[in-house]
Amino acid sequence: MQGVVKNELYLVWATFLILLISGANSVSVQNLDENKQWLKLILDNVMYLIYGGSTVAIFFVDATKGMTIRAGALLILFTLLSIKNFERIIALKLASDPRSSGSQTVARHMKDYEMALGSAPDDYDPRTMRGYNYLVHPFHVSLPTGPRQDHIQTASDELITLHKICLHGNGVLQSSAEDPAICHLKDVCLSFALFRLTVRRYFGYSCAEAGIAKTRDLVLQGLLREMEDAKDCKRAFQVIEVELGFLYDFFYTKNAVIMIRGEIRSAVLSLCITLLSIFIGVYALIDLEPHEEYWEFGFVATEKQGIIVTKVILCALAIFQLLQIGMYCASDWAKVSLVCKYMAEPAWHGNSYIGKLFLLIGQVSIFLEECKWFGRWENKIGQYSLMDSFRYPDNQFLEKHSELMTMFREGRKKGQSIPVPMEVKKAIAWTLKASNGQIANGAPALVRHGMPELCWACPTNNEFTLAQVILLWHIATSYCEISESNRVNVQPTAQTSNPKLVATSLSKYCAYLVKFAPKLVPGSPIETESTLEELVYEARRAFKVNPDILTLFGELQQQHNEGRARDWMLAKGAVLGIKLASMEDQVTRWNLLADFWAELMLYIAPCDNVAAHIESLAEGGEFVTHVWALLMHAGILERPAAHAI
Repeated sequence: MQGVVKNELYLVWATFLILLISGANSVSVQNLDENKQWLKLILDNVMYLIYGGSTVAIFFVDATKGMTIRAGALLILFTLLSIKNFERIIALKLASDPRSSGSQTVARHMKDYEMALGSAPDDYDPRTMRGYNYLVHPFHVSLPTGPRQDHIQTASDELITLHKICLHGNGVLQSSAEDPAICHLKDVCLSFALFRLTVRRYFGYSCAEAGIAKTRDLVLQGLLREMEDAKDCKRAFQVIEVELGFLYDFFYTKNAVIMIRGEIRSAVLSLCITLLSIFIGVYALIDLEPHEEYWEFGFVATEKQGIIVTKVILCALAIFQLLQIGMYCASDWAKVSLVCKYMAEPAWHGNSYIGKLFLLIGQVSIFLEECKWFGRWENKIGQYSLMDSFRYPDNQFLEKHSELMTMFREGRKKGQSIPVPMEVKKAIAWTLKASNGQIANGAPALVRHGMPELCWACPTNNEFTLAQVILLWHIATSYCEISESNRVNVQPTAQTSNPKLVATSLSKYCAYLVKFAPKLVPGSPIETESTLEELVYEARRAFKVNPDILTLFGELQQQHNEGRARDWMLAKGAVLGIKLASMEDQVTRWNLLADFWAELMLYIAPCDNVAAHIESLAEGGEFVTHVWALLMHAGILERPAAHAI
């Protein structure tokens, strides 16, 4: 009996394992830190290739003529998959190295070339993107520091910028400039240019455009220009959503590698893999019976079930490759690449067929966008209500099982996520536009609505951290909601429903961030978590004595006024909530709270922890990341000092 056990399907199985290693889809990593392990991945791939090569050797030693055809085809397929596997290594290198990512190029371009490429510093129009020479393509280009006029002229000729794409003088981009399909393609290119700025910031380069009027106007007068016509602010948030889609793909998938190294090369490689897979599968259909003639060469008997399973695997391999090609062709990366190729090929400009292709692609893209078939963000916000965590009906079963009671009454239960109300997006966009980019801590909203005496509860000094302010106002907003629901004569109206929805949604979302995403809240994540734990402890102790919220808050207010309150945060929240609930006009009350929460949402969004926002994209993303990106592209990178507001 020979020592080596051979099976004629070994090479097929080895090839399938290589496919699993390289990824049957475009995903390159599962978390951000894996991008730094590209050297380890190289060593792993070399090891897998050695193992696979050993398996290949089994087929070419003592192989019969009948096996040579199949083994040869599988050898080619194995080799192609091994080459394709190195795309993942390049993707990891791209997402972990500032030079490979093109961030150094973008930083130098924004510092030395972006303004120089325009005719004058104040010659820009955010509505048409005239003067916005944000870099779109290429990814890597050598830009000399301290550019001379000839350097600037060379850059003007070679670089594809947002200004060039949006104001292109020839072809369909200009002749059909008002067509929704073409406008959509231009917005995708805008998202791509903004994505490159975000990657630059992730790698620690300075944002040269921050703080200047041109950058602020890009958002306030460009993306949010529809606010003047009382329309949705859909466009602004859609541009940001597409940008974050690019950001996710860059750090977690191989799409950027496909674009940079060439779609044709990648498509040819995938098609070769697909065709070879189909060929091998069809070849296997010739004979379903085991090949007993191979046994004399040391091969074990191959059962029919093994052959059938192998065929299914090979068909799945072919389908995966075709789906990869189709998914990339439908992606925003392909749209940007097509527009850039169009800009670089003057012969395409007068081609009517290419013009029709652009219109078709734009229309299909709009349709897919509306269907949300390929969106990675569910357009939902998490909700957490401290008060709801302590409001439970009497239940004898729970009373008899203290562990269950503790689990439910600890105040840590996550609420059900809700779709982001359009009213919330409008409130944030309107607040940002009305303030002309001067974000505030909520105090202006209180003054505007005639309640300046409540400014003590804003982050204007060192008495409160931002996490404490969020929780204090969350308690107060929840109290207003609960007390109003207990009033028989209070009926919701059209004037109160929208601001109430904005206030309660943002209140519970900000509390959710404190509890479940503390890295996205300003301040130390550990201190933020400790702040909530302290409040939960206070609330659990207070509700154990008096489970009725309205009665409890009345007692807490009295204790606070007498200076004997044990539960510091809960008592201050009670004082604030009762003061707000005492306002006779409920319309004014909810308008005040809606404006306050919109201002506070903008105030907490600026953050230097770019990695935390990128990591959240892998879990579906957070709405605060969209607000953070919107502010960043308006040149707002940090919140103003509290005393300056």
